[in-house]
Amino acid sequence: MELRRPSDGLDLLGSPIWGSDNFFDSYFASKVDRTRRLQELLCSLEDPQCEFHLLRSCLNVCKVTHLLRTVPPNRATHQLHTFDVGLRQALEKIIRCSISDRTWSQATLPSRFGGLGLRCSVRTAPAAFLASCCSSLSIVTVLLNRFNEGNRVSTTCIPGEAEAHNCLQHLLPDWSIPDSPSQHSLQDALDHHQFHLLFNASSIRDHAHLNSLHSSKFTGAWLQAIPNPNLGLSLIASEFICALRYWLSIPFFDSSRRCSCNLTLDPHGDHLLGCGHGPLHIHHHDALCHIVFQALLQDNSQVKWEQHFFSNSAA
Repeated sequence: MELRRPSDGLDLLGSPIWGSDNFFDSYFASKVDRTRRLQELLCSLEDPQCEFHLLRSCLNVCKVTHLLRTVPPNRATHQLHTFDVGLRQALEKIIRCSISDRTWSQATLPSRFGGLGLRCSVRTAPAAFLASCCSSLSIVTVLLNRFNEGNRVSTTCIPGEAEAHNCLQHLLPDWSIPDSPSQHSLQDALDHHQFHLLFNASSIRDHAHLNSLHSSKFTGAWLQAIPNPNLGLSLIASEFICALRYWLSIPFFDSSRRCSCNLTLDPHGDHLLGCGHGPLHIHHHDALCHIVFQALLQDNSQVKWEQHFFSNSAA
């Protein structure tokens, strides 16, 4: 029986494994275009919190992780850039404004580093592929020796591994890559490096902001919460958009706006969080009391809410 060899390329289990550059490019393009169409449909939900949760959990880099682990990053550079552009545009639609390169750089970090967890595929690709090569090298050697009985094969490198290693070395010039790295360890090193680059290029105000977001791994827990109104985890659209903008340090006001206390508002709205003038301060106090009351009520049903006493000014 004559076996026909594909002239253009060959894919296996949803990933291209052999072929020309055009074959790899078109294969990646079909996956990226499909994901971008889904990202564009998110705005039809008209719920920013649900849109962000789906973008982060379902239409993020996880959508192409299997391709990043099986395809050398140098064979998909253009399409990976296209994927990242689509991800950035989807975020801009959710928060209803354009974002700078610095803001996007922060958004691609995990929440424990003050980001949104929207992974940059260009930065993730070499880590994913190199980790996949190292973890599969032994079984590749076994399979090659099984199909080449009598001729022992010594495999020390998988095609594309050297390019991925060099790319990572360029991204992490001061870090020694271990012999058998995991994707988690490589990604963690990339995140640390990206955070320090972002921190060193920030203003004093942004230093304090990033430090506050990075102070605890639970600071960004609200970003990962499923928007379920029955559990009290659903926010009003305007509140969620404002929270995302403040998290990313996107300015709210211009220099001409003033607070009710007659002080000029700072662009990021930091003054409003601590202003003791007017009803805003009382609103923050009452909201905090309500949160404490609900927490205590779960342990003791006898807890009572303090009743307000309104005096009769005419008496």
